Amino acid sequence: MRVVIHQPHYFPWIRYYVKMAKADYFVIYDDVAFQKNGWINRTKIRDRRDFLLTIPVHGSCHKKINNIETVDELWKEKHIKSIKIAYQSSKYFNDYFDIISDTIRASGNNLSDINISTIRMVNSILEMDVKLVKSSELNTVSKKTSRLVDICKKLNCDTYISGYYAIEQYLEQSKFTKEGIKVVWPSFECKPYAQSKYKDFIPDLSILDLIMNHPVSFCKEYILNSTLNELC
Repeated sequence: MRVVIHQPHYFPWIRYYVKMAKADYFVIYDDVAFQKNGWINRTKIRDRRDFLLTIPVHGSCHKKINNIETVDELWKEKHIKSIKIAYQSSKYFNDYFDIISDTIRASGNNLSDINISTIRMVNSILEMDVKLVKSSELNTVSKKTSRLVDICKKLNCDTYISGYYAIEQYLEQSKFTKEGIKVVWPSFECKPYAQSKYKDFIPDLSILDLIMNHPVSFCKEYILNSTLNELC
């Protein structure tokens, strides 16, 4: 059994779903510190250029993600309008715009809940067969790498799917090895795909960019087109 453990992102980029597609469990790491200037309350879409959609929040790095609240709800209609302007000429805009708009409007004021609702929406479109679990519901009390290991054990998973940045920067590999847990990471390159009427390709945009421009069959194949590299 394979597990991914990741903070909830807002309409995440494609790499997020590459990891998810390889997992049996995807643990939403919702009870760790909120990170400013990251992708927890932001995503990147495209019109003529790439630009950020940002959810304004009351929060700091001292608060857990699941305790972060939005400043107001004015951002919702702004984001819906931006998505419409960016993708109304895309081939699959009419298929998904209403469900995207409805998801944003119904998402409440809690940042973690907002992000989870966007993740579930995209999972439904892409028919992702993965179990979503909140870390806050698993009752693990250890810290850092030890907690990741404990979550793997709690879910009876023998393989942890990491991001390569984590492997390079902070993951204590020996703690997984000691428990007989394999660490792997997907090798993924954001290869060019058609982006509506634009010829120049911008990589690593929100998953919205992919699903607005291509059928589900293409999206699934694109996401699955990666291999797993074994570390330990």
